[in-house]
Amino acid sequence: MRDQTRIIFNTLITYATSGANAVVGFLMVPFLLSHLGKETYGVIGVIAALLRFIVLIDGGIRPAATRQFTHFLSQQNTLRANQVASTAMVLYALITLGFLAISVILGTPFLRWMNVPLPLLPESSTAVILIAFALSISLLTAPFGAALASQLRYDISRYTEIAGSLLRASFIVVVFLAWDARLFVWALGSLVASLLGFFVLRYQARRLCPELQIRREFVSRTGFRDLASFGAYTSVSRLGTWLTQNSGPLVVSLFLGVSAVAHYTPAMVFVLSLEPLSRAFIWQLVPVITRTNATGDLARLQRVLIRGTRYTLLLSGGAAVFVGTLADPIVAAWLGQGFEDTATILKLWCVTSVLSSATGPAWTLFVGMGRLRLMAVLNLLVAFFGLGLGVWLMQSTQLGISGPPIGMLAAQCILSPIYIAYSARICRIGVLRYLRHSFLGPALCLAALAPMTVLISGRWADEPLLALVLAAAGSIPVYLGLIWLVGLSPDDRQTAREYLRDGLNRVFRSSDS
Repeated sequence: MRDQTRIIFNTLITYATSGANAVVGFLMVPFLLSHLGKETYGVIGVIAALLRFIVLIDGGIRPAATRQFTHFLSQQNTLRANQVASTAMVLYALITLGFLAISVILGTPFLRWMNVPLPLLPESSTAVILIAFALSISLLTAPFGAALASQLRYDISRYTEIAGSLLRASFIVVVFLAWDARLFVWALGSLVASLLGFFVLRYQARRLCPELQIRREFVSRTGFRDLASFGAYTSVSRLGTWLTQNSGPLVVSLFLGVSAVAHYTPAMVFVLSLEPLSRAFIWQLVPVITRTNATGDLARLQRVLIRGTRYTLLLSGGAAVFVGTLADPIVAAWLGQGFEDTATILKLWCVTSVLSSATGPAWTLFVGMGRLRLMAVLNLLVAFFGLGLGVWLMQSTQLGISGPPIGMLAAQCILSPIYIAYSARICRIGVLRYLRHSFLGPALCLAALAPMTVLISGRWADEPLLALVLAAAGSIPVYLGLIWLVGLSPDDRQTAREYLRDGLNRVFRSSDS
């Protein structure tokens, strides 16, 4: 019960901070477009995608450190846990040096290859180096994040994230308005936010997990083996995820130029802002699944899979359906005219997001149970297929920048059924039983949500802002009611009543005292 309470609390905190981050991000897109122009803003999308790829050289150490540190700490083996944390810190220090060297040496040639205009090359190269420093600092927080995750204190990272986001946005706005709108100022804001995050997480990890000790004498071959055995497949999987989510801006820039990226990137900003709706919940299950798997509690693993899939479909799937069916008024109210292709990309990615949410906590299950080998390789192969299909569609048809998201949608159509079947298998639960208990209720809710938003948006197509307000006011309360009546199981509703009753009792007790 304590773990469940912590997960619910962390999830609510993540939703709040993610909502605040989303608001900041949405406001920054038109601000940056107006001050930098489409061409320079397109360069931002190229730089972000490039450095997200370079960061894959970490070898999957971050998720490996989280999983292995939690695993050994749950077995009361603090020596092995600290060997993992200390070795991870040394490895990341070496990786960041290589990361910075690659950014300095290859940053400018790569930007030139991505068709960045020559007048923007010097400033863009400076921005690459500054963002590389920011990412390097964030990499060094991995051992501290692992320690906080072992205590189910994901909320600390969320607080730090929103503080960094607000600091970064404030820095950029003030400097742009008071001095000059330059690309390197955007990158410098990220560096300031990363420094804040490093010191806050370091302090909180040492305070909340006193077992954590990062010392030179703990760096060992044993710690390296613990990380490498798990991190190799995680790294392969992360490469597949990068190809799926972040290769689009680079592909578009390579074939269509950076101005086209300015139409692609806003859709990705919106889609990535929806991710915390599922990740906030399922990634907190890694320590829980790791402990449960270590004790061999198969019944609990089955409950985690069924409930996790149900919740992910209702939350992440519901948000994707809402945004996808209202993509046209959202983009019109957000960016104005001339971004109709951005709305198309947003619709395609929302369909992909619904399919992804149907896999529930499957990937978290693979991580916690150490079943990554097969799925990591499959994820990479299917991602290459989606990338190749997207490039072919962009070159051989009139789809333009819609080609890459269509390719990745096709890749997700292949992956989702495999994830569902394999997660049911390793939890030893029949696929039909899994589908009946996890999908039936949420599917009915999503099927009812889509026509409501479509009808409302179509009725007020000429007034996008009014359409969004009416759609939210009309469909969201109905959807929440459907979730309670149809989407949740009787056990879910009973659990919700217990938490609500417990929360009210605490409030009343505190007011009486």
